[in-house]
Amino acid sequence: MNLRILCTIPAFIWAGIGFSASLTLPSIFADSMVLQQQTDVRLWGKASPNTMIKVSASFFKGYKSTVVEADSVWSLTIPTPVASFKEHTIRISAKDEVRTYSHVLVGEVWLASGQSNMQFRVAMADGSLDAIANSNNPYIRFFSQKHVSSVTKQDDCIGRWQQASQQTTGSFSAVAYYAAIQLYKSLNIPIGVIHSSWAGSTIEAWIGPERVREVAPELIIPQIGKENNPKNRNPCGIYRGMIYPIAGYSIRGVWWYQGESGRKTPDLYRRLFPQLCQQWRGDWHVEDLPFYTVEIPPYEYPDTIYNCGYLREVQFDMSKQLPNVWLIPMFDMGDSLNLHPTKKREVGERLAYFTLCNTYGYNGLDIDVPYYRNMTITGDSCIITFNCSIERIALLRQPVTGFEIAGENRVFYPATAIRTKTNLVVRSAYVKHPVAVRYCFKDYAIPSLFCTNGMPVYPFRNDKW
Repeated sequence: MNLRILCTIPAFIWAGIGFSASLTLPSIFADSMVLQQQTDVRLWGKASPNTMIKVSASFFKGYKSTVVEADSVWSLTIPTPVASFKEHTIRISAKDEVRTYSHVLVGEVWLASGQSNMQFRVAMADGSLDAIANSNNPYIRFFSQKHVSSVTKQDDCIGRWQQASQQTTGSFSAVAYYAAIQLYKSLNIPIGVIHSSWAGSTIEAWIGPERVREVAPELIIPQIGKENNPKNRNPCGIYRGMIYPIAGYSIRGVWWYQGESGRKTPDLYRRLFPQLCQQWRGDWHVEDLPFYTVEIPPYEYPDTIYNCGYLREVQFDMSKQLPNVWLIPMFDMGDSLNLHPTKKREVGERLAYFTLCNTYGYNGLDIDVPYYRNMTITGDSCIITFNCSIERIALLRQPVTGFEIAGENRVFYPATAIRTKTNLVVRSAYVKHPVAVRYCFKDYAIPSLFCTNGMPVYPFRNDKW
């Protein structure tokens, strides 16, 4: 398992910022921070031009040094050891100025981002009292960012590192916290989470202007004094205010739970999600930076104009078309009356299982999720095959739910399904000459099709209507 990650910071990240002779670093570098293990961690900041910067740490001998550039920017890398529970100290000096960071851990670091279901706090989730009461753990730490949308790139953000405790855990992202807990249990090393999410945010808010213009020129990117949209929906605003300031802080990968705000524009989401991945991979200089994206939850929206099935289809397609992108199924954890399902422990743990298997090589975990492969028509029956043997498919609900069939008139009717020895047979008494079948391809439905490992089959359709 290769955990070596090389991250660099653009030299211009601090350029153009008001000059100060003081030695400064972004707020993400602080006491109690968690550094990514076995990599070259980059530190950066500002100081007087031509000043010698020296960095020493308790986990390596000697010191690393560099000279501050003419624009007052400096950066360098230090090697981190194998993760352990030993706390470290880092000392950074510039002439007579010294910054010392204490209680530093070396472990695994993940960026948790997205909108409301990622922002959803532990205190609001099912089982929160038990979770908070038993959360004291100095080896699970969160850096939670304050919401900032900006029309210009920011050199710093507002946030602080906190250890999991009865006083802090309730405010942590529930999904990220439960994922971190599972990683901690399995890997037995410190876990750091950078939590950067914003309820109601659109995907275009998390991407830089160059990439947004490349694939979505119709979007208006606000200029100074012209932020007309809600700030969490301004194209590029959150990227410049929250992601850009931390880009380059070494991480293992990304947990992404976002998409509900894109349900009305799935085609736009299809264009933008690859740009999000490329943007962040470029900013962190990690070509294969893992992205674990969570399927948007089923919910009975009041309006019936839009269909979340199309957005979920985009999420599925991206997980199959883009490298190192995985989709965590969520269709069995929805709530018809609540866009923010409170079963966050189950979501976080499932997210962790996918992470353990695909990033950390826990191949003994069965996380296979069956998906639709092909359909043939025999009389009034639709014969469905999947990417796996039919023996892996189970109908766990009777009567069967979630299936619909349509004829050439494109009107869908409820359908039943029977598992045979070789495939799945879907029929509807209302459609004698079927041409299309859908499964859970709507805002909300009750799933009945599962893998024998308990994972719900991804929603699907065979039509292009």
